[in-house]
Amino acid sequence: MGVLYGFIRGALFVMGKTHNLIRKLKFAYDRSLKDVDILVMPTLPWVAKTLLPRDAPVTEHFKDSLGLTGNTQPFNLTGHPALSIPCGMLSPPEGPEDLRLPVGMQLVGKYHDELVLYKAALAWSDFYNWKEL
Repeated sequence: MGVLYGFIRGALFVMGKTHNLIRKLKFAYDRSLKDVDILVMPTLPWVAKTLLPRDAPVTEHFKDSLGLTGNTQPFNLTGHPALSIPCGMLSPPEGPEDLRLPVGMQLVGKYHDELVLYKAALAWSDFYNWKEL
C-alpha cells in the first residue's frame, strides 16, 4: 500500500509541476506576442527527408521522427492558435538535388485572434508562389 501511495503522490507532483511549466510557457508566448500580431517560425526543425524503404527496421523509421514536433507541440499545450502553410521547396539533405520537398512556415497568434492568422496566410499565398521558391 505504501508503494502505491508513493507512486500516486509522485505522479501528482509531476503533474502539478507540468501544469506550472505550461503556464510559464503560455505567459512567455503571451509576452512575445504583446508587441506583434503573429510569430513566424519553421513548422519542422529540419528539412523533410526521403522515405525509407519498406523493409527498413522499425527503429530506423522512428529515429527521424524524434524531435519532429518541437516547434508545434508547445502550442498544443498553451492553446495559442497556430497554423502551418507551405512557403517553399528544398531538396532533402541526403539528395537527390532534383527532388524538392515542401517546407512549412508556422504562424502563431494571440488568443481568440485566429482571423489575423487566416489573413496573414492568405496574404502570403496570394503574393508568393511557394512551389517556385
